[in-house]
Amino acid sequence: MGLDDRQREGLAALGVDVRYDVSLAEHTWLRIGGPADAVLREPADEDGRRLLRRWCRRERLKVAAVPTGPGVLVREGGLPGVLLLGADPVEVDGLIAPTELPDPISSSPGPDLGVAPRSRGSDLAPSSLLDLGPRGLRIVGSSNSVGAMARGRDRLFTDPDLGSSAARLLADSGAGGIRLRGVLLDADDPNVVVNSGNATASDVLALADWLKREVRARTGVELELALEVIGRRAKSR
Repeated sequence: MGLDDRQREGLAALGVDVRYDVSLAEHTWLRIGGPADAVLREPADEDGRRLLRRWCRRERLKVAAVPTGPGVLVREGGLPGVLLLGADPVEVDGLIAPTELPDPISSSPGPDLGVAPRSRGSDLAPSSLLDLGPRGLRIVGSSNSVGAMARGRDRLFTDPDLGSSAARLLADSGAGGIRLRGVLLDADDPNVVVNSGNATASDVLALADWLKREVRARTGVELELALEVIGRRAKSR
């Protein structure tokens, strides 16, 4: 819904440098995300920070740090309230902190620890091209390599407590290099999701849900999403 004119005038009166309806794709790890109602750099002095938070409480506006770290996926509807650049997440109210992750692009499939396939699943093969239709995802061809076009990348699933890693389970399912619109899985590490330039949160979640079903059908293992999903859903047209 965004800030109204009165609220925008109130922020301006505080003397802060603020931008409105800012695409969070400029700031997030995956370069995905809808608009933030307001983005500003946190005031350098304590008095300025105190005045800003007092004003936001009076206006009943949520204050959070801009989610710039790994492990967070922002929906197309963006985030409400006031987001702060350069803020310490620990000191900001309302922030959903990113998951603590290792280097999201350095994991590997690892050894095969003997998870036996349970069923054939779909005809998924490495570098499959997927499309989202009325009946869900379907394989429509082969994808091309993402090359140097990648805008952002992050880990998609957490590793199961026992047995093979998520990367190994996905690799054994033929998921390496598959693509749905602007979302692609790394060919070498299929547990790394890549934004090839125009990915959306909805596409990431649709692909993740489909992959979970594929792995469950083949191995019986239930993968868990490693991304914290935040933000408003996109408005239906």
